[in-house]
Amino acid sequence: MRAYDKNKPLIFIHIPKCAGTSIDRLLMKWFGEKYSRHGFNRESPNYRTTPYKTNPGICIGGHFNRLNGEGVKDLYPGVDQFITFLRDPFEIALSNYFFWKGKRREILIRQGLMKEGDKDDFKNINDYFLKRKVSFILDFMPVPVTLDNYQETLENYFVYVGIVEDLQTSADILADKLGFTRENIQCLNKFVRDETVSREVKEEYVYNNRLQYHFYNYVRCKYNQLTGDK
Repeated sequence: MRAYDKNKPLIFIHIPKCAGTSIDRLLMKWFGEKYSRHGFNRESPNYRTTPYKTNPGICIGGHFNRLNGEGVKDLYPGVDQFITFLRDPFEIALSNYFFWKGKRREILIRQGLMKEGDKDDFKNINDYFLKRKVSFILDFMPVPVTLDNYQETLENYFVYVGIVEDLQTSADILADKLGFTRENIQCLNKFVRDETVSREVKEEYVYNNRLQYHFYNYVRCKYNQLTGDK
C-alpha cells in the first residue's frame, strides 16, 4: 500500500457496518478541526452536500457510493490517498440486516419512506438474503473493481485497510501509519442477532460474491503480513 503523505488530504471511506462510527470518533480526536464528515444536506439540490475544500493535511470521512453518484472520485477527483475498514462480506450483510431490523426499519416507516409490507420490508433474514444477493462493499471503492484490478486498486489508492474482526490492533496500526497516538477503541452500534441463517444460504451468498471475497481475502492477506499472522 502507499505511504501516507500528511501534506495531502486523506479520505476515510466509511463502508456501512464496518466499524465506521468507531473509526470516525478516532479520526475526529486525531485530526481535530481538520476532520470533516461528508454527508447529505437536505438544503441542497438532490440532498447532496457540497464537497469540502481539499486543503493539505485534512481528513474527510463519509459514505462514498459510486452507484449513487456520490463516489469519492466524483466528489473529490484530486484526492489519491484513502483509508477504510473491512470485514467478511457475509458478516457485513448480517450486520446490515439486524441494523435494519433493530433501528432503520422503524425510522423509514416513521418518515414515510417505507410502508409495512413493501418489497423492501423484509419478512425475515432469509427474505433479506433472497432480495440482497450481492454485497455492496465494492461500490464504495474509488474506482470500479474487477478480478483484473482488485489488487492494484488496493495497492495504489489505499494507505491502509483495517480489519473489523481485529479492530483494536487494526486501529493501532492505523495510528502508527498516520503518526498519531494509539487509542482504545470501542465497537459501537451493535444490534441483537435473534435469527439464524442456513448453511445453504451462506454458501450461496459467498458464491454470488466471489469478486468481493477475492478483494476481502487479499486485504486479510496484507493485514496478516503486517501483524505477522499466517
